[in-house]
Amino acid sequence: MEQSGDFTFEDVLAMNSARIWRISKGYTHSVADAEDLYQEIVIHIWKGLQSYQARSAMSTWIYRIAINTAINYSINKKSTQAHLQLYDDIAIVHPGENENPRATMLYRYISKLNEADRSVITLYLEDFSNGEIAEILGISENYVAVKLSRIRDKLTQYFLNK
Repeated sequence: MEQSGDFTFEDVLAMNSARIWRISKGYTHSVADAEDLYQEIVIHIWKGLQSYQARSAMSTWIYRIAINTAINYSINKKSTQAHLQLYDDIAIVHPGENENPRATMLYRYISKLNEADRSVITLYLEDFSNGEIAEILGISENYVAVKLSRIRDKLTQYFLNK
């Protein structure tokens, strides 16, 4: 059992698995890719847990790892294969997960955004404040507000043009 401070690896995973899964869905185009990314994020968290120094909240640390891993995964995936139009029609729902169609559509549209925008909207949907998003991503709070406004406009257009 890996342990850092008062948190075991199992505790950290139990508290954050749903969040990690949502990030994985937002950066991939299929269930298989989402599962692969989820596992990659979990491995990075496991490897880094012993060095966690509580300079920021555990959730902030987890999100930094998850977002950075997701961005790298997305970049590597794009460089190794062409983006297939077929993926746009695949619902990304974890096996056994009952998700409503609008949420599935939202994640499909989020996956069309660039990596920076996906990071911002994913954290926003996880109920992080603009200040927390800014801290996690290393950008200003004002820039987060501007990005969120533009992202909402893009997502609204996707929904209107579906």
